[in-house]
Amino acid sequence: MERTQAQPRSPVVLAALDDDVSAALSFALDEARRQGCPLRVVAYDEGVLERVLDRVGGVPGEGRLVTGTPVRAVLDASADARLVVVRRRDLLHLVRALTDPDGVLPTTWADPPVACVPPGWTSRSDDERPVTVGVEDPAAATVLLQSALDVCGAGPLRSVHAAHQRAGAALLEAAACSRVLVLGRNPADRRGGTRLGRTARTVLHQSPCPVVLLPPLPAPRHPEGCGPAAHPGVGSR
Repeated sequence: MERTQAQPRSPVVLAALDDDVSAALSFALDEARRQGCPLRVVAYDEGVLERVLDRVGGVPGEGRLVTGTPVRAVLDASADARLVVVRRRDLLHLVRALTDPDGVLPTTWADPPVACVPPGWTSRSDDERPVTVGVEDPAAATVLLQSALDVCGAGPLRSVHAAHQRAGAALLEAAACSRVLVLGRNPADRRGGTRLGRTARTVLHQSPCPVVLLPPLPAPRHPEGCGPAAHPGVGSR
């Protein structure tokens, strides 16, 4: 009988721009274990790469040393990622690349989900807190919830309505008792970038739990005359 070789699973990619990646590494390891996939550590300094890899345990680990700017290093090594994990303080540079991609995004970039991990975050064994999904347009809820399950794995899942003036406060309140907070991004513009608004930026910079930014979703279809032509995601506010 002919054996078929199992296809390698897409890795979780950790951006290790220096040694101070304890929280992001802990989250990346948790997600790699949860999904049964390898962890790829990306760095542009050989010493940093070796020291972070020494701290990887329980999952297959690999290193990728990339030259160039830190943001480009992460992007170049993440074309096949199932999830890219960055520290909160590194997020701004990556978001700039995602929202204004001219001359930055590589042609192989597949726009995987990006997780932003706050400093001081620690994993919990047998964490039963829910994954919380911010939903602005009800027409997009089903797709957002399914995408959250695909990225974060099976477990408790809840949604928070985020289409009102207190959306940011509601999301941050929910994040305080969540394992992960998931936000959608707007459909890409003609250049491939998407805009992040005030609510999304506030949540990304203040959330006590990791925040996952999903890749842009297609605009949901509304019955003719019964809704907007294109839906604004949470990231638009």
